[in-house]
Amino acid sequence: MKNLKKITFLLLTAIAFISCSVDDNNSSACETCTYSPANGETATTVPTVLQKDYNVIVDTSVNGYRFAKGTTASFKVEATKLTVNFNNEPCFTMENPVASTNGGETIFTDTCNENITYRISGGSSLNEINIISISGTFLASIKAQ
Repeated sequence: MKNLKKITFLLLTAIAFISCSVDDNNSSACETCTYSPANGETATTVPTVLQKDYNVIVDTSVNGYRFAKGTTASFKVEATKLTVNFNNEPCFTMENPVASTNGGETIFTDTCNENITYRISGGSSLNEINIISISGTFLASIKAQ
């Protein structure tokens, strides 16, 4: 009977541990910020060739921005979603990208946390992701590792 109690306890503990763990690569576990395109903006999707998971590094950063040069992160790029997971920060997902006026970038807008945009550029591969404030101030440039 003692062994049955021990086995039951261990089994329940294992189930509780597994069900409560968080997978940081699972975008459904992240806060989601859904953007509504403004008047004059054109909804778009990320080109299929750029849709994948990236390990990235901040290549350039302005003084005082919270992510300095050399900061690493993982980004998951999907057709209409961008999940950002900077190391030691909670992940978040942005939805509903718009096209830049010149058509060269896909822009995800974070109006839930920092009022910034993540601007993805690339042709057959990822060129860079620029982080720019909504007012137009350059903050950082991110490159794939």
